[in-house]
Amino acid sequence: MKVLSSSVTAALVLGLMSASAVRAQDRPIQLRFSHWVPPTHPMHAAAVAWAESIDKASNGSIKIAIFPSQQLGRITVTVH
Repeated sequence: MKVLSSSVTAALVLGLMSASAVRAQDRPIQLRFSHWVPPTHPMHAAAVAWAESIDKASNGSIKIAIFPSQQLGRITVTVH
């Protein structure tokens, strides 16, 4: 009986761990992308289109905010 209760306890713990992992994945990933050109530059339009394609391909689970004209500084990589 003790072996059975240990197995049940282990199964419950694993079930709770996997349930919390699924809830953590429900939140979208927020990324920030900064570049050096102004918003009127064609590269900015390409960056916006790229961010929209990532959003669509991930079914909204990855969101990318675009910051033109070095708004975040010279070189910035930020993952949340």
